[in-house]
Formats: sequence, structure tokens, C-alpha cells
Amino acid sequence: MSLKAHFVSDLPDVSCVCERLQQLNLSFNLFTHVPQQVWELKQLKVLKMRSNPLEELPANISRLKNLHTLVLSFCKITQLPAELFSLPCLQYLDVSYNLLRSLSSDIGTLRSLRSLNVEGNQLVCVPAALLSVCVSELRLSGNYTHALLWSENSRNSPQTLLHTAAHTLARTLAAHGQTHLPPAAQTILQSAGVCEACSGPMFGPGLQLLVPVCSVFGLQVLPVMFRCCSPVCVRTFRRHTHTHQRNTTEED
Repeated sequence: MSLKAHFVSDLPDVSCVCERLQQLNLSFNLFTHVPQQVWELKQLKVLKMRSNPLEELPANISRLKNLHTLVLSFCKITQLPAELFSLPCLQYLDVSYNLLRSLSSDIGTLRSLRSLNVEGNQLVCVPAALLSVCVSELRLSGNYTHALLWSENSRNSPQTLLHTAAHTLARTLAAHGQTHLPPAAQTILQSAGVCEACSGPMFGPGLQLLVPVCSVFGLQVLPVMFRCCSPVCVRTFRRHTHTHQRNTTEED
């Protein structure tokens, strides 16, 4: 079904085809939100809403389990909901020319993703989790990814004492075995994330490290943001990365 360029802001009644409709094109209209009826289209595979004044994509997007193509280019979206990254069949995602300033590391859960278009946004880099996805096409031009901005956007504030102490305790227990801990300490240790540099435990948001990765996704250089668990991890990972990049350059 195509209602492209009809300049409408409401979707007509589609209840008679909600069990069969697989493609819906609402591009070049006046929708300020995704119509509620869309969430009832259980068989929907293609949803296009290019060039609408949309400011957000609601969490209900997770209800479209069969969706494999989503086009939301030239809208006003500032953030992608976490529920988007739970779609098991999503292969093509176009959110170009919006107002995105970052991508969530949850994008790494889109194992079916093959094409990602984020051109014309306000991105400085992509999350390290994207490297684990078999994307064959990544379009990133028109963002704030110039090398002159890398140092400015990878500055860190000191970690909190709680997160530093939890990291030290977790490392100690891993090396010397478990001991009896107060419930509060156990709760903190169980909240650990995973460091994207050393794969060890990470507490809190971690420390940012922007690394230029060469020859990936068809791009010569891709700025990738890693979340590291500690200052030591940052230094070690930076040293290892610089050595690898130098060796790669010499081989080329």
C-alpha cells in the first residue's frame, strides 16, 4: 500500500488488510507520529516514512517482528529507541538526515542488519558494537566525523570512587577466588557490564576511547567509540591499537 505524497496526517482505516499487508509507504506526508494502526500490521515487512515531521520513533516498533526494511530519512528524529534493536529480521535501516547525535551500542544486537544509512546526522563516531554486525553497506557521510573533532569528543571525566573500587574488587576476586561479601557489594558486582576493549567487567559508563579503524564496511577510516573499564585498559588498548595500525600501514 502506498500513500506517498498525499500530504495526509492520518492513516485511513486499514483493519481489513491488517493481517495481510506487508508493505506500507507513507513518505512525503505530514505525519508527526507513527499512526497507531501501524502497530497492528503483524505481517509488515517494509515501512517507509521518509520526509515526515516525525520527532521520535516509539517503543511500539518492537511489535513489528517481521520488519526487514525501515526508512525514516529526512525526519526530525533525535534518538532511536532501544526497542528498535530487538527486531530480529531488520536488514535495511535508513535514518539519514535526521538529528541523531549518537547510536546506542544496542545496535550490535541487530544480527540481520546488512545496510545502515546514517548520512546527514550529527554523529561523531559509531559504537564498537557495530563491528560485530555483518553490515555490507554503511553510509556515514555528512556527519561530524572529521579527525579534528576526535580528541574533543573522547574526553573523559574521572571515574567515581564506587566504580573504581568495584572494578578493583572484581579483578581481585577473579584472581583469588570468591569470598563472602555483603549483599550490597554483591549487587554492585552483579551490575557489571563488559569492557569493549579487554572484555573484562566494567562498572558505570566506563571511559571513552575513540579509535580510527581502517578498511571496514567499505570505508577507508571509521571512527569507533570504545567503552573501556579503567585508565589502564585505555592506555593498553590505545598502545595495542596504534601498534596494529602502524604494522598495517607498513604492510600496505
